[in-house]
Amino acid sequence: MSLKARNTRSMRSLHRQAGLSLPAVIVIVVILGIVGAGLVNLTATSNVAVGNEVLSIRAFMAAESGAQNGMARLFPLGGGAAQCNTLNVNFNNAGLIGCSASITCTGPVSIGGHDMYTLTSTGQCGSGESVASRTLRVGARTL
Repeated sequence: MSLKARNTRSMRSLHRQAGLSLPAVIVIVVILGIVGAGLVNLTATSNVAVGNEVLSIRAFMAAESGAQNGMARLFPLGGGAAQCNTLNVNFNNAGLIGCSASITCTGPVSIGGHDMYTLTSTGQCGSGESVASRTLRVGARTL
């Protein structure tokens, strides 16, 4: 085979392969772009979920602190009179800033010679679109 025939066959072979790499690169770039956009969306969703979980835990802690505050009023350390009433607490200590608790007390109901009380504490944290609320119900009785 002559040199010219080999060169002609090589040129034809190159012409057949010339358009294949560009579509392959475009497909790869598009696939990587879709995967990248999915990861960005997943990260944003995960960040929102973590923020909501933190607010939820803070709201639970506010409700628990409210219930403890209500118990302290119901059974004072000095042995004073029980105060079973509605109470609203706005927290300003670290960890609960921007949280509040609403405590309601029902009772006393006398059962078996003991006065029974029920405290319901609702803690709320956050503002705007991100608000979490948790409710705790505590039963207490006199000795």
